[in-house]
Amino acid sequence: MTNGIYTLANDVVLDQLIALLNSIEVNGGNIPVSVIAYDDRIEGVKAEIENRGNPNITLFNDRDVFLEWEDFSYDLWKTHPTALSSWQEQGVKTRFYRVGENHRYCAFDPSAPFDKFIYMDADTLLLSPVDFIFERLDSFDFVVYDFQYKDPGHIYNLNSSKLFEVF
Repeated sequence: MTNGIYTLANDVVLDQLIALLNSIEVNGGNIPVSVIAYDDRIEGVKAEIENRGNPNITLFNDRDVFLEWEDFSYDLWKTHPTALSSWQEQGVKTRFYRVGENHRYCAFDPSAPFDKFIYMDADTLLLSPVDFIFERLDSFDFVVYDFQYKDPGHIYNLNSSKLFEVF
């Protein structure tokens, strides 16, 4: 079984990606990392991965897999009563807002390299080993290790009657 870390990046967040990769190399041991391409702006990302010379850091950039998950996401967004029309009114030119963010779902694709994985945004750092998370994944299908200190409403519907029941 292959464990690893996924992140999502392009050249816009290259400095953040470099910091994340440095923190993983220092604090994560030899854990493999797959950088999922957010979009086509990845020349700097490719160069960074190549220049590191670390075979544990790879780029996931499979257009066919991305398209499958984009279609899946689009089908879900079509069920929302106002999202697509609202984004069109705001001038969003793609099928839906932030299409590239949905590339992270490729982590669940059968062609993806890791059986058990941790997803980390490019703007985070790994400050300690993550073995305890992989150990929890032996007992649970997923583990959430996140807290939005400034705005939990960014992630959760704070008015939901189910919020404290579910989380």
